[in-house]
Amino acid sequence: MRQSRMPNREDVLAVFFAFVASVTGGDALRARLDSLVVMPSTGPVAHVSVRNVSDSPATVTVRVGWPEGWTAEPASQQVQVPAASAVRTPFAITKAVDAVANSYPVTVETVANGRVTRQAQDVVCATSPHLTPEMDGKLDDWVDAVPVSFAHGGRKTTVMTCWNRKQVCIAVRIEEGALTVLKELGKGGRIDAVQFALAPSGGGSRYEFVVVPVSSWRGAAQAYLFANVAGGARAVTKERDLAGAECESVAARARHRAGVTEYEIGVPVSLVPELRPTTGRTYCFSLLVHDAEQSSVRDLGTAMNRWECERDPAFWTRWRGSAFGDMTPFDGSIEFGFSSSIH
Repeated sequence: MRQSRMPNREDVLAVFFAFVASVTGGDALRARLDSLVVMPSTGPVAHVSVRNVSDSPATVTVRVGWPEGWTAEPASQQVQVPAASAVRTPFAITKAVDAVANSYPVTVETVANGRVTRQAQDVVCATSPHLTPEMDGKLDDWVDAVPVSFAHGGRKTTVMTCWNRKQVCIAVRIEEGALTVLKELGKGGRIDAVQFALAPSGGGSRYEFVVVPVSSWRGAAQAYLFANVAGGARAVTKERDLAGAECESVAARARHRAGVTEYEIGVPVSLVPELRPTTGRTYCFSLLVHDAEQSSVRDLGTAMNRWECERDPAFWTRWRGSAFGDMTPFDGSIEFGFSSSIH
């Protein structure tokens, strides 16, 4: 019997391009405002990404409808987008107000060949302020972090990041039922976990971690380092075991109370030297939540207005006990920024 193979990135792109062409009649332009990497009130440069999935180049005029009270320059940008390519164009935010919910409604308008397309979206600020949390599993010292929230299957996930001289830190608050801990892996089922990837912007090594709760009441958790791979993504052909990938230098706690699990994770800077955390630098951060009660992973990429062509079946490592299901996660190219403070 002929064995089926896992679709690769080229397969996904081909299907996506064909689908877009079929439903748009060939007007295959997509645009989004990329996530901000510092707080809006600081006057950052925002970027609009424009993707052309047709086989012809396009001249595109881009405008942004900002949240009420915001201003930016210029009023519009004109870009040349080659066939089957994407470009970014900048807008300087000159006036803005930060929102506690970290969600900002915008409309991105593109004009090409006399055709106007408008895309409404909610953009977030993906910034990691300088903080020094206790790493005790309690998130009360994360009040000056910036939350990014999204829902999957009716359950909410909130992700926060920060950094200091010693660690890159991640906090995750997950709505879920009972916590399925590491010992359940021996019974052959799925377990709860957080899986995330860190990488320097522009390429280089990728550091991929999994954190699994060990106890439902003591808050203990175990971290595993799956990948330190030069050049980024690699093909994953089969599930791997957690055993043998333990990473004791990563501080990890997981506490479950009243239908909510809170993870607190500290990755030593020495373990991810290429990130070089410094105010003003950017890095790539992606995260998946494995909930044993759900049929597929929760993906931080869904909060970032990613395009379907940015899903990559070969980016994430599959492991025994994971809950990937039939959904292909997004790749790890979400850009975050190291900042000094949200104030």
